Amino acid sequence: TGSILYNSSIDTYNWDVDGNIGIDISNTNGILDYTLPVSGNNNIILYITDQFSCTDTLDTLIYIIPEIVTLFIFDDSICSGTDVSFNNLSSIDADAFTWDFGFSGPNGTSSLNNPQVSFPSGGIYPIELTSYDNINISNTGDICINTFQDTIFILNKPTAEFTTDPVICANEPTPFYNSSTVIGASIIESRWEFSDSPTFLYDNGNTIYHLYNINPYIGSVTAWCTLKVTDNNGCFDTVRNNISIHPIPTVNFSAPPICEGDILIVEDASIMASPSPFPLDIITSGIWQYNNGVQNSNWPVWDTYTPTTTFGTYSINLIVETNFGCQDTLLKDFIVKEEPKITNLNTVFTPANKCGDSVEVVFNGTFTADQWQFQFTDPYCLDVFTQNQNNFTYTFCKPHNYPLIIPLENLNGCTDTFNTNIHTFPMPTADYYASPLIGCEELLVQFNDSSFIEDEANYHSYSNNDPAFISSIYWDFGDGGSGTSNPESNLYSTINGEDIIYNPILFITTNHNCIDSTSNGDIHVYPSPNADLIQPGPGTTEGMFYFNASNSTISDNSSIYAGTDNYWYTWVFGTTTNGNSLNTDTLGANYPPYGDEYNTMNQQYQYQSNSLHQGGFDYNVYLIVTLKDIPYCADTVKISHSVDYWRGLTVPNALTADLNNEEASIFWPRGRSLEEYQLQIFDIWGNLIWESNELDYAGRPTKESAWRGTINGSPAAQGTYIWKIYAKFSDGEIWLNEDGENTGPIYLIR
Repeated sequence: TGSILYNSSIDTYNWDVDGNIGIDISNTNGILDYTLPVSGNNNIILYITDQFSCTDTLDTLIYIIPEIVTLFIFDDSICSGTDVSFNNLSSIDADAFTWDFGFSGPNGTSSLNNPQVSFPSGGIYPIELTSYDNINISNTGDICINTFQDTIFILNKPTAEFTTDPVICANEPTPFYNSSTVIGASIIESRWEFSDSPTFLYDNGNTIYHLYNINPYIGSVTAWCTLKVTDNNGCFDTVRNNISIHPIPTVNFSAPPICEGDILIVEDASIMASPSPFPLDIITSGIWQYNNGVQNSNWPVWDTYTPTTTFGTYSINLIVETNFGCQDTLLKDFIVKEEPKITNLNTVFTPANKCGDSVEVVFNGTFTADQWQFQFTDPYCLDVFTQNQNNFTYTFCKPHNYPLIIPLENLNGCTDTFNTNIHTFPMPTADYYASPLIGCEELLVQFNDSSFIEDEANYHSYSNNDPAFISSIYWDFGDGGSGTSNPESNLYSTINGEDIIYNPILFITTNHNCIDSTSNGDIHVYPSPNADLIQPGPGTTEGMFYFNASNSTISDNSSIYAGTDNYWYTWVFGTTTNGNSLNTDTLGANYPPYGDEYNTMNQQYQYQSNSLHQGGFDYNVYLIVTLKDIPYCADTVKISHSVDYWRGLTVPNALTADLNNEEASIFWPRGRSLEEYQLQIFDIWGNLIWESNELDYAGRPTKESAWRGTINGSPAAQGTYIWKIYAKFSDGEIWLNEDGENTGPIYLIR
């Protein structure tokens, strides 16, 4: 420091540091950083001067500790997790060390001289060793430090790991799933060790199995498994897991013997062993199996199955399971006792169907039983049968549903009852009526069924009797035709035109196939004639036609002509086709005028002239051919033909009023097709004494218009009189006689 008194300040610092006399370094701040190169005592001199050139000197010794040598060695390529020994080769001057192994954590550093370190994982780690020496410097507190660095390569060791199923059951191999891993290497060996075995199992598979040797009904909570895996670098890892093995149930059940056909009844009696290290394990379900076939889960009691096997010894298996899925099974013998049986029950019905009264049934059975007895419920004719009676005939008096019971028993205590019904059914009675029973072809006969069930009311009075009714009918009409309805009808014809008798039959069947038939009468069918009329030919006079019906036959089905010996021929003339009402003529032996001469196959007919004929007019002609023995066996044919117009008027020239001859006693002009007509009679003096203008429908002067030789109702005197006629035909022409006159004389003779 400078002088306080003189207020001086140091402005120069001179240093002598190399041990040789002379200033080595100068500065103005009084601070010098300098490395002393020589260990041991070094003489350091400081010279200071102020502004007044006042000086001071300080001479001191600084001791330099010799440099520490820091070094270490170790084994390289060590597996992670393995202790690595570090050998400290630092100089003996060092009295403290600090190690940094390149990873964090409580084992990442050390102050030991020769430490052992386990690295957490594989990789390259930087290693640093720091050496400390504080000898001879305790008065200053300084520490001499030296550091040495190196790297170490740590191999990744494998990770041993395995798992098992969530629940392990006794008596079942425990699966172990090897899930070990390694980085940068390959696992070449897996060694398994089990708590119940002194030997090791070497198996590199992904899954292995081991069956622990323990009490299966108690289980175990102390079992364990150790896995050691080694890779190709020689690194290894080991893991050990405890294994809980759940107990299996103790299976038992009761299965008393049954008879064939009875329900199997078995009951579970299984338990869990006690005391158990697994107090929560309980039995929760069971599966039954009969004779290695039928299975059922009705647990703990199975009473819903009837075995279909015959008598003998069979097996029943029970599989019981706990709430952890652990199960065990028990197989027991089961006895099915022989049931009494009817191995064959033959019933022979006489007659073949079971219909009607007094149906006999032969009972002949084959029994596999020690005792049996036939028992009928018969409200009509009951018989009692002794024990073990067989091969007998029983007659069922009336149609009925007869219950039959056959109790059977074996000495082993098994019983059975055979129940059936012997049902006999009422017979039907076929009946019908038909109408008509006689007639002509085509003869339509109506058939009506009137069949019934015999003793129906009594039979149906028993409610257990099946309803009996006529379910179907079948008509055989006798001509090859048939029907199934009611009512039915059939159209009968003759064969080759000959009358024929048919025998229809009705067959009826009940709903129980009871059948009856009947034929209630013959159907007599006569042939119906076939009327045939050809177009007429004209006659010798106007309006005259000839009609020929000789081609008429006795039937449509025959070519035999219908002769007049057996058939009537009736002719109807004069009907029109356009509906005009004209007089008709009917000619036949059955109509007036009567006479066998009118029964003819050939007929001529004279049409009266009519103004309607002008230009031609169509007439209908009917021919009716009738079988004489059966009048309603007839046929009618119609033809139409044209009749042309013709006209005329003739006038007589005399009359004999006092004679009885009708034609000669009157003055009656005859004509046809007149439209207008007036007849006048005059005496020789020109006096009008008679007048008339009447015409009939054919334009003919009527008979009533004729003059009868009278004057005002009194006979006229014999002599000559004059007639005058005005006549106009339907075609408009005025009539004149052959002399061109319309008047002339008439002579009255008395």
